[in-house]
Amino acid sequence: MTNQREVSQFLDCCARIMARMPDFKGRVIRIWVTRTQPTANGEKSLSEGGAYVVQTSTSMSFLAQMTGQFICELLGDRSICADMIATMPNLLSGDTPLEPLTRDHQEKAVGSIHSAKIKVCVVKA
Repeated sequence: MTNQREVSQFLDCCARIMARMPDFKGRVIRIWVTRTQPTANGEKSLSEGGAYVVQTSTSMSFLAQMTGQFICELLGDRSICADMIATMPNLLSGDTPLEPLTRDHQEKAVGSIHSAKIKVCVVKA
């Protein structure tokens, strides 16, 4: 879990940057990109601070790809991430999945790899 102190530091940093640009009239987008889920208080603070949260604990490559696509969608043009996606590592490991197990094949279950749950969240906070 990402602790409240880290979230507060991020939001304080954003506020300091904005304070140094008093004449800026453009759009500012705050994005919290993380492999670990923020705490409930952290999520509330990010929401109140107007930040988007991009979070996945799968891999850094997948997190980078998700963030790139998310930014392209915020900018309103998914096509600008096409080159980025082309350079990303393959999401498929190249391994073929195991045969599905049935009750008749219980003996195959010994030593088999269990599938993992993957949580992918993209939330507008």
